[in-house]
Amino acid sequence: MSSGGKKSDPQQPPPKAASSGAGPSLAIRIAASIALAFHVFVLFLYPLANGRSSETISSMAGWPGFRWYAEPLYLNHGHGFFGPDPGAGFLIEYDIRDSDGEVVKQGKFPDPDTIWPRLRYHRYKMLADQPASSGPNLNLILEGYARQLLRQYGGESVTVNYIAHDILRHYDWLGDAERNIEGRTLDDKSLYSTRAQVRQSRADVEAADAALKSGTEEAPSPDGENSAPPEEIFGGRPQ
Repeated sequence: MSSGGKKSDPQQPPPKAASSGAGPSLAIRIAASIALAFHVFVLFLYPLANGRSSETISSMAGWPGFRWYAEPLYLNHGHGFFGPDPGAGFLIEYDIRDSDGEVVKQGKFPDPDTIWPRLRYHRYKMLADQPASSGPNLNLILEGYARQLLRQYGGESVTVNYIAHDILRHYDWLGDAERNIEGRTLDDKSLYSTRAQVRQSRADVEAADAALKSGTEEAPSPDGENSAPPEEIFGGRPQ
């Protein structure tokens, strides 16, 4: 006897689950795989070509087919770091005096205690590092910094010292008990040395400003009378 409910038709097939689609075609999957493999290859190519590498890798990194892809995406920076042989850091110390010889302003940059946030500190660090890579123009850049300090803080004269903060490399202390790195701090005084010193006066600022306005400024000699001799600057690592 029927219970009043609907009977299922034994001939009717069960409902099918919703289809998720067949997915990309084989050609699309192959093309995507090739593109992904090419991208990963370029990611590894330029770090391998950075620094000491074989001629084959260097020539591959210079091939236009890779460069046209890597340069717009900035993939050719090589992930370069300062290690494993970082160089010295640099500080600029300045002492501004008035006409009576009294201190107007003393300071240094970069200085993490007074210069913040981090981005601003890094910009000052770049200013301090720039003269070291300028070759014979080192003193010219420092003199420009000195004149700008006088414009900013006033005063009659300024002395700028270019300080190198060196590191202890393995060939400096290896096997030398007296120079053992153990127990020494990063701010050890023996790691600091003055690489250059320049002096500028208010008259130098006025002369430079007048020359800029007239458009007749001639670049001063790198070994001018107000600058330390180049041989004292580039005479090698301090002992």
